[in-house]
Formats: sequence, structure tokens, C-alpha cells
Amino acid sequence: MFAKSSYRPAIAIAVAAAGASIIALTGCGSGSGAQAASGSTSTAAASPAASAASGSTAGSAASSPADGTAAGSAPASHTAASRTPECNGGQLRVSYTDNAQIRNGALDGMSKTDNVVTFTNVGRSTCVIQGYPGVAALNGQGVQVAQAVRGGGAIHPVFLRPGATASSMVGANTASCASPVAVPGLLVTAPDQYTSVRLGAAGDMCLRSLTVNPVVPGDAAGLPL
Repeated sequence: MFAKSSYRPAIAIAVAAAGASIIALTGCGSGSGAQAASGSTSTAAASPAASAASGSTAGSAASSPADGTAAGSAPASHTAASRTPECNGGQLRVSYTDNAQIRNGALDGMSKTDNVVTFTNVGRSTCVIQGYPGVAALNGQGVQVAQAVRGGGAIHPVFLRPGATASSMVGANTASCASPVAVPGLLVTAPDQYTSVRLGAAGDMCLRSLTVNPVVPGDAAGLPL
């Protein structure tokens, strides 16, 4: 999937998983956001690829964790990050944002559909998360039909105290194809993790332009409202 950065000596952080159903997020708990599918469960996720992996099934075993570092990025020199354990699936709750303005389309445009996926530390200690989550679009049968490619944005370690949240924007340009399709679910995998979480409907999208941005602090994917 993504190349590992030499940045994190004691931790590995990234957010991109390929072999899982639509948006696969790292974490053991089902998404609790407004769009999260009811009864969604954590599944083992294969590392996401840059292009769609049609025909792969949700919950396939992961061959490698999602790597959150951008290709060719300079190693970070964050001493604190090297001493802080990375966020693991057991302490991350993955869901769509519960921000009412975003849920009502504040980040959508005339030709794009945006979703914000959040990672909340439900553990008892501070952890660090960094890079790109793995995200895959699922069809009605739970089969992956597209993998999100990396979008823009700077990559920085995000330190999550208990109860704190980081987020990542997932978007698609609905003007990039003649017939956008309804995406019934996303499989999301947190950076450097193998476990994925299935979230609910993501709206109408052109799958060829499905992208995911690096995680940033807070619940709005770093975008002003």
C-alpha cells in the first residue's frame, strides 16, 4: 500500500487500507456518526491500494497496515511522537462526523460530495495518529468497488488525549463522470492498522475521483465552516 516513513521509530501511523469494504477505519467499534450503518462491525482489512480493487470482498485479511506517510515525504523530527504510542484499533471509535453543519452539506459543492470521517480516542491514555486512513467504497453486497487515492494536505502527527478527535475528509467530484452512483457504504481503516470499520451510505459519487485526505485535529477535517 503506502510506503512507510522512517519518521516514527516507536510508532507507525497511517490511514489507508485497501483490502476492506468501502471506508475501512482502524478501530474496534462501529461508527456512531449520523451515517454510520447500524450493526457495523470491525473487520480485518487488507491494505488499500491507490486504485480500485473491484471484486475484493469486505473483511479480507490484511497483508499490511495502512501507511500514513506520503511517498517521498521527509521524516518528521517530532520527539514527542516517538515517545507516544500510536492509536490502535481498540482505542479508536470510527464514525462519520456528528457536526450538524457538515452533515447538512456545508462542505459539499455544486460538483462534489464530501464526507468527514472521525477517529475518537475512547481509551484512557494519549495516543498519536498520523497520515492517511484507508478508505474503500462498497456496493450493496459489501464488496469493494473502489479505493480512495490520496488527496492533498500536510501530514502531521495528531496527539489525541482521551476523548479527543481527529478527522479526515473523503470526497469525490460528481462532475467527473456522466452518472454518479450511490455509495451504500465505506470501509475505513485507521493509519497503520489492519482492522476496518464499515460505515453507512456516503452519498452519490463518481468513484473514479474518490479521494481521502490526511488526518487533522478536530471534527471538521481541518476545513473552515
